[in-house]
Amino acid sequence: MTKTNFTLFSVLLCLLASCQKEVDYPEGLSTQPTQVNRTIASLRASSNVLGEDGIHFSVWDAESKDSLLITKVPKKGDVWLLGEKFVVDRPSYVSAVYPSSSLRVNEAVLITEQEQTPVYYSYVDLKTSDSKSLTLNFKLAQAKINIHFDLSSFPSSSQVSSIRFVPRYSYGWLNLKEGVFNRMNTKEYESPSIERAINKTVKELVSGSKTFDFEYYMMPQEDTDLAVFLTIDGIEHYSSIKFKKVRSNTEYNVNVDMFNRKEIIFVPEEAKRKGMDLPIPQIEEIFFTDYEFTTTHEYLKNLSNNSGVVFQFWLDSRIDYEEELEYRLLIRDVDGKVVSQSPIYSGVSIKPFHYDGFMIPFYLSVPKPGKYQYQLLLKGRKNVWYEPNQKYDDNVEDKFFEVHPRQDVFVSAFNITETSGKTHSVSVNSLKYNTEYKSAWILNNYSSTEQKVMIRVYNRRQPYETHSKIKLDETSTWLDQVGEATITIPPMTAHRVEVPYTITKRHPRVNRFLPYICATITYHSPNNHGLQLGKEYPLLADGDILYRRAYEAKNPSPFVGGSLVNNVGHIDVE
Repeated sequence: MTKTNFTLFSVLLCLLASCQKEVDYPEGLSTQPTQVNRTIASLRASSNVLGEDGIHFSVWDAESKDSLLITKVPKKGDVWLLGEKFVVDRPSYVSAVYPSSSLRVNEAVLITEQEQTPVYYSYVDLKTSDSKSLTLNFKLAQAKINIHFDLSSFPSSSQVSSIRFVPRYSYGWLNLKEGVFNRMNTKEYESPSIERAINKTVKELVSGSKTFDFEYYMMPQEDTDLAVFLTIDGIEHYSSIKFKKVRSNTEYNVNVDMFNRKEIIFVPEEAKRKGMDLPIPQIEEIFFTDYEFTTTHEYLKNLSNNSGVVFQFWLDSRIDYEEELEYRLLIRDVDGKVVSQSPIYSGVSIKPFHYDGFMIPFYLSVPKPGKYQYQLLLKGRKNVWYEPNQKYDDNVEDKFFEVHPRQDVFVSAFNITETSGKTHSVSVNSLKYNTEYKSAWILNNYSSTEQKVMIRVYNRRQPYETHSKIKLDETSTWLDQVGEATITIPPMTAHRVEVPYTITKRHPRVNRFLPYICATITYHSPNNHGLQLGKEYPLLADGDILYRRAYEAKNPSPFVGGSLVNNVGHIDVE
């Protein structure tokens, strides 16, 4: 098996195409037949990688492509023994797939991500021989992904209860006759979720090594990602692994820093200045740019001053070639003066006429709270900085956001109920009216003093929030308080709290721009940041954690996926 070693960081959410197939030719395949005269009684593997299960075995006429034999062959000792000897007297080739427990429909064998069973294939030209035993050289139909989780930020006593994967593709068919793998695209709402119980402490998992290692079998594909959720101490920690190409019969090693969001993270002073001292670039005025961009405003309308933040953008390619882009962000005041900026990142590329997302983490520090605007800049093969066009349903007002005084308390993890997993950007949580739920929050208090705060939970759907040109009428927008709790958080600690809520007020069900659960925070303890006591502020995501982990990366986008930025949970209530 081929081995590939690389390090990947965590990433961003995936959107899935539907109802079409993509074809992959497994490496090393050759089905050119030769003239034969052969009697086959048994089959033997060239290596001992296989177990004691049977195989799907078939013989094919080289000219007509008709099947001469398709059968299951059981294992007998060291060989697979045919029930009856089979005579091959014409140009033919044979194929075999292990194990025989895999579902076969006619000439195709089903491979699913859900089962996580390694499937091996072999295709052989029949040579002139009277040997009664045929040796098969089996290769792995999937790729083997060795994931090495760095759990060093967690206490050794932390309990790892389960691991969950959400792959982009669900299943595919390995064709016995043609020797090709047809991967079937899956509708977004049909995305599989593969969960395995762990139930061990961090100490037990990393004993004798520095990482927790896990094997995952993945179908061959390109430009894809694998979402990973590791539940530690009852909190589901998210990561996303991004791949340019995943090939069959290939072994990949991936390092994942599964950092602990239930901790206080301080950004080093040099990291706060990263990008700040860059010269303001000369910006090329381009009327019709190679890309259009948009963003998700509910995450960006309110930000904390003197804090790490993450901006999420989506690019729509208008060109027929793929290029690697550099990207950066300028922050301007209402007069257009640049008052803050991000580092320069690179490594993002968008396929021709495709649509994909990326992240820009940076440390936001502006002269005073108030209204500001961002300016996204790109640089491609033309080697000039330019601002891409906005999508047709956006306008200039969408670039403005509110900067609040530096907050003392941030949220680093949010579960929409006490038993649900971490909410993320493609999740839709089904809730019911007049039913009490308990939202679970990890609140990080960066203050050196105890903070008494009130958390209010809302069911929200507001106009102008997603795209300002898409107007929602009054009957389809709402902001309903559904729960609250007063909490005291010790200084310099991460604290898990539960806030009960009940949705009682009925609203029309909507198919687009779903409502969501979010929260606000009201401070009742003195502070040094200019926060007004008794004033309701948005409860913001802890950007310091994300920025601290990402600022040294060339391309942080896969690492700080939308799941980590999101502090709202989309819902569908019935």
